[in-house]
Amino acid sequence: MTCHKSEPEQVRPAIYFAIVGLLIVAAVTIFMYNAGMKEANDIAVISGIFTSLIGTVVGLVLGVHVGASGKDSLRQARDSSEAKKERAVSMANLAMGMLTEAQRQDVHAEMAR
Repeated sequence: MTCHKSEPEQVRPAIYFAIVGLLIVAAVTIFMYNAGMKEANDIAVISGIFTSLIGTVVGLVLGVHVGASGKDSLRQARDSSEAKKERAVSMANLAMGMLTEAQRQDVHAEMAR
């Protein structure tokens, strides 16, 4: 059986990426200011571009993790249903094995209605 990660563990990479991305935005902004770009409009545009790119990638990472979490939940529910179905079939076969031939035919006739 596979080990399923909890939700905080699945989101952790996106949080790290967001923090690193914001640090990159800050570094680029400081570099651009020190390189001679003193106009607020220019600095805001550059910072906005990097911030929007980081936001897009973080949203992508979170979306993938949330989708994977939902897929795991559905897989677990399906596996549980299959196990219950197999137990029910086994019980039915065991019960049918305890009946006489005439009783089995009566059960089959009743189920065919």
